[in-house]
Amino acid sequence: MCIRDSLYRQGSSSVAKNDDEAFRWYEKAALIRRDPEALYQLGKYHRDGTPARAADVTKARECFEAAAAIGGRDAYAEALELIPASIVLLL
Repeated sequence: MCIRDSLYRQGSSSVAKNDDEAFRWYEKAALIRRDPEALYQLGKYHRDGTPARAADVTKARECFEAAAAIGGRDAYAEALELIPASIVLLL
């Protein structure tokens, strides 16, 4: 993951916070480098949505599962939280 991703996510004195730009950079890192942290952050953006993108729980779960498969922190727990309760009861 590069500094630019989190810089746009958090903002700073010289760079305005921009969730859509952060989403774009996390998406690049996730697709090109298969970075587990980028996949995790991308999953959070899909789960919560951004000003320009509606939330998409299915894509969020896919990102969390992909991050968990390659060792992403907290991604497995996030993926489990997005499984509908009716399915969890069957497990």
